Amino acid sequence: MNYTTATHTAIYAAGYERGVVVASSIHLLDIGEHLPRDSDWAGIDTIEGMNVAREAFVMVCCAGEENDRQFSPFESTASEINARDDANEAWRVFEDGIMDGISANWDARKGYYD
Repeated sequence: MNYTTATHTAIYAAGYERGVVVASSIHLLDIGEHLPRDSDWAGIDTIEGMNVAREAFVMVCCAGEENDRQFSPFESTASEINARDDANEAWRVFEDGIMDGISANWDARKGYYD
């Protein structure tokens, strides 16, 4: 995709797909499981229920997605979005798509806790 000329709808869809893919690579944490200390940014130590599990899942997904931005081919994506006249809005749309993709993946998998 050429992000320089893409519509906001296409940029959102690419972000959504990225969010789903990243979330698909993250295992769901079991109730009672402890988070590794190096990943605790939200004050979560132990998964104590589904709400905490979701918060931890999103946190770990976001960390993985952010880490992935350091590798090829993401620099092409970033360069193309940054070259847009509406770069700030395009980034917002892309990142909204990522978060919605992560949420959709959670919704599809949350039955794990039943």
